[in-house]
Amino acid sequence: ADIVVHPLVLCLCSVFASTPPPQPAPTMEALALPFTVFNAPSFKLSINKSLFQPPPMVVFGVVFFFYFFFCSGIIYDLITETPSIGSERDPRTGAIKPVAIMAGRLNGQYIIEGITGSALFSLGGIGIILFDVAARKGTSDTNRTILLVIAGLCLFIAYNVLGVFVRIKVPGYMR
Repeated sequence: ADIVVHPLVLCLCSVFASTPPPQPAPTMEALALPFTVFNAPSFKLSINKSLFQPPPMVVFGVVFFFYFFFCSGIIYDLITETPSIGSERDPRTGAIKPVAIMAGRLNGQYIIEGITGSALFSLGGIGIILFDVAARKGTSDTNRTILLVIAGLCLFIAYNVLGVFVRIKVPGYMR
């Protein structure tokens, strides 16, 4: 049987292993051609132990923070200079009332709408993380029950409120 190997694996095998890399299948020869012409230098990668390594929860917090803001559409809001909230005239009284969701437009949003949607996405993500924590081996039964209830509530709230958002954004959808 032919061994199918990705060209990057061939390169990494030649760099980090003393044994020769497996030969590619005939279909991969065209992709492996540049790696036969150019050899990667032979060196060992060492990591400096004096470099600061942040704690895992700090890394998680930074990643979750950026996840929150990217899901909120902050890039779109900065480019299009959208307002934080909108306004519309009440048909009965004629008064102008504030609106948080740009109804009927899938390709537009107010800043508060994006942040609220992102908070709900993050709430659902926290629910999934709590399910994972509840499934750990050393968790006591009481803590596991509490974590499962909180995780279920997070997912239930996030799913249902996001469903309301979709129904407001697209009238007549899911009915």
